[in-house]
Amino acid sequence: MKKDKEKAKKKRGRGPGRGGPMQVTASSGYAIHGLGYLAWKKARKVIFLSEIAEYFAIPTSYLAKVFQALARAGLVVSYRGAKGGYALAREAGEITFRAVIEVFEGPVSEVCTLNSGPCTKRMACTVSRRLAEAQRSFLEALSKYTITDIAQELARADAAARRAARG
Repeated sequence: MKKDKEKAKKKRGRGPGRGGPMQVTASSGYAIHGLGYLAWKKARKVIFLSEIAEYFAIPTSYLAKVFQALARAGLVVSYRGAKGGYALAREAGEITFRAVIEVFEGPVSEVCTLNSGPCTKRMACTVSRRLAEAQRSFLEALSKYTITDIAQELARADAAARRAARG
């Protein structure tokens, strides 16, 4: 029975990185946090990956793979050598959550709940219409939020922690 489910899943071609229903993985979350950290620390320009990993308690080796993907996508610039590290490739306000998530999850597309590919019963299928509506709302929200939002939250949290430490 388990093999039948696995075959069906492969046949439909679903899963992260293949389009279809939006899924947010740890890689996407780490990427958004890491980019937010870069934006927050922008005065220093180039940030060591180990600093980001330590701040968020993320394994450095895993974060390195995430940042390699971000560099390939043109969201960060990597610098090699003793003073190497990462910097944002463009303004934080230009980088949306959607852009980051699609680096890891692939482009979002409408997929029929009954078969692989576009829905062939669009007019009759109330499930697909409702899911498409929900997905549009989700994508609007992901397109609205930017890395600047994360950087501002990090700055507020840091300021609050400093105030608390002073007593």
